[in-house]
Amino acid sequence: MRKIAALKNKLKRMEDRRAGLSRRLDNIKQEKLYLERKLIDLSKLYTITKEMSFDIRFNELFSSLENFIKDNFQFEKFKIILFKYENGKRSVDKVYEIGGKIEDRSRDIIAIPLVMRRRVISEILIENINKDDYDKFLILTPQVTLQIERIKLFDEIERLSIMDGLTGTYLRRYFLERLKEELSRAQQYNMDIAFIMADLDYFKKCNDNFGHLVGDVVLKEVAGILKQNVREIDLVGRFGGEEFCILLPEANKADAYAVAERIRKAVEGYTIKAYDETLVVTISMGISSFPKDSRVLDKLIEDADIALYEAKRQGRNKVCLVS
Repeated sequence: MRKIAALKNKLKRMEDRRAGLSRRLDNIKQEKLYLERKLIDLSKLYTITKEMSFDIRFNELFSSLENFIKDNFQFEKFKIILFKYENGKRSVDKVYEIGGKIEDRSRDIIAIPLVMRRRVISEILIENINKDDYDKFLILTPQVTLQIERIKLFDEIERLSIMDGLTGTYLRRYFLERLKEELSRAQQYNMDIAFIMADLDYFKKCNDNFGHLVGDVVLKEVAGILKQNVREIDLVGRFGGEEFCILLPEANKADAYAVAERIRKAVEGYTIKAYDETLVVTISMGISSFPKDSRVLDKLIEDADIALYEAKRQGRNKVCLVS
């Protein structure tokens, strides 16, 4: 009997050991599956990170992210909010949003701001995210924020290459490139284009009397008036010195004259405060158009310049059309 009892105990210990080994094997298999899933997730994250590195526009970045986010996360809503600053005030510039899928109620919200030069320039927000996806999201987010920073810097470099730093208007080279493109489009689709040359009256006297710092303020303020009085599709450029140019796509001479008169009156009625000085300036403008006046770029500019000279000859603070 003792031998039988001992044998039973031995068999039980063997069964317990086998059960323990089986549980350990199951744990190893589960750990293996977990590690394999993690490896797959990391591989996918590496792939999307590599794809994002080639994006130089926000819409390209968001396009790269959209399918990946939907396929790999459980969430209700994913947003990238981009901010802009004007006169020290922050406002929303763009919002990119993706709607997701929900399968259970164990949810949470994560919001991660991106700070550059002590300013929050964007925010990544994921609403009602599955807690199991936290780790993946926290790995992805730094890569997204890094790419946002790169795109912001690229946009700033691009902006500086085409914009006049003082007036915020387009540089002459870029403006002429756009004028050439719009002229070609107008020729192809038989559309009107109007071109305005504008020049501040007696600006040299302003610089001589008040100094170049005051002159810079005058240029900046007048440029602001020009931009406020044109449409979004219109372009305002700095042609050189105190000369500005305005491109009005899909506008004829009558349209351009109405715009120019509105600008002239706005400048004439605006009081500029520059340092300790308060002054009022006026502006003269000349207008030419395609196809009525000219069908080539150089002639279009030349005609507007001739009209501008005529406005000066007539006493300034005037708008003249090429005859």
